[in-house]
Formats: sequence, C-alpha cells, structure tokens
Amino acid sequence: MRSTLFLAGAACLALASPAPADTLRNALTRAYRTNPTLTAERANLRAIDEKMPIARAAGRPEANVDSRYEENILNSPASRTASPAPHAR
Repeated sequence: MRSTLFLAGAACLALASPAPADTLRNALTRAYRTNPTLTAERANLRAIDEKMPIARAAGRPEANVDSRYEENILNSPASRTASPAPHAR
C-alpha cells in the first residue's frame, strides 16, 4: 500500500511540475500586449495625443489673405472708328 501511495504521489508531482519561470521583463511584455485594460488605456492616450495639435492651433495667431483684380475697359464710339491713313509724301 505504501508503494502504491508513493507511486501516486510521484505521478502527481510529475504532472504538476511548475511552468517555466518567466523573467520579469517577459512577464511585463506579455501583460502589456495582452491585458485589455492596458490596451484600452493606450487607445485613450493615442486619442489625447491626436487632439494636442488641434488644441495648440486654437491658441496660435491666424492670417488670412484675400485678393481681387478688376479691369474695366471702356469702349467709346470714337475708339471704334478707323484711324486716319498715314500721309503720303
């Protein structure tokens, strides 16, 4: 009976061996990639970062330029007549 109990205990220990130990860096990297709370907070941070240039631009001076060109040509009846012929000498 003792040998059976010993074999059962040894089998349990063999099956319940600990998972390979991660380094702290690997554990943090995995958590950073897979944690839904961290993913949501990164998305919020990106949204805030995208709003910064818009907020900065609201406080900056603005310059507008408007231009216009008009040309008025007056055609009088006198300008429609033919010019006199050059004088022959």
